[in-house]
Amino acid sequence: METLSCKICFQQFSSSAVLPVVFPCGHTLCRPCAACLFSVHGKLFCPFDRREFPGCTDSLSVNYSLLEIIRYNDALDRADTGYPMKIADAWLGIWADGFDTCFRANPDVVYFFRDTQYIRYNIAKDRAELGYPKEIKVGWPSLPFASVDAVVRHQNGRAYFFSGGEYCRYDLEKDQVDPGYPLPIGPWWKGVWPTGVDSVSRWTPIPTKLYFFKGNEYVRFDQNGDAIDAGYPVCVSKAWTGIPDIQW
Repeated sequence: METLSCKICFQQFSSSAVLPVVFPCGHTLCRPCAACLFSVHGKLFCPFDRREFPGCTDSLSVNYSLLEIIRYNDALDRADTGYPMKIADAWLGIWADGFDTCFRANPDVVYFFRDTQYIRYNIAKDRAELGYPKEIKVGWPSLPFASVDAVVRHQNGRAYFFSGGEYCRYDLEKDQVDPGYPLPIGPWWKGVWPTGVDSVSRWTPIPTKLYFFKGNEYVRFDQNGDAIDAGYPVCVSKAWTGIPDIQW
């Protein structure tokens, strides 16, 4: 199985020697490689888009989403005690070193996505189903994306899939993408980052609100008003109790 690794030194990310850190532009590499680049350029330097940033290597946030999960309690509006937890300890059969996104399609099934693959998770059995991972193009043939950045289930039986600067609406009952998609994010999700998002979630107490995350910030989208609420974006750690300034 392919593992998540630094694209500079090709070592697998870990919680110790090969700690994944994320640059302000959103790219992730290991801290040792970031430090090496800093020593050469004299400042933070992203090798992927060749941008420079102020600060030092120690100022870069750890990309915990590649290593651990946190369970958030809607009723208490805070992270549950005992978290973060290793993915392998909480979700049997899911990639232990991280995934891109997941969503609960129905009361019995959660789908996890990473790169070009996905895993179907059986909630009753509390483990990944046999035969997974599979290629997205095989299990979701009408989905126009090779990989998925974020996905959220809508109340109307649809799910919204986001990849790069585009999104599509998926009919879960018919098991196909609705006609007319994909579409660009910008014109249809006013105020949401048009170049793409890292994660999206619906908060149960307010079902008409969607929460979009990018880097260590998030925006709250009002579906009734068809735009983000005033005062956003906001730093994640300032509004979600028990969630650190992670990068998704």
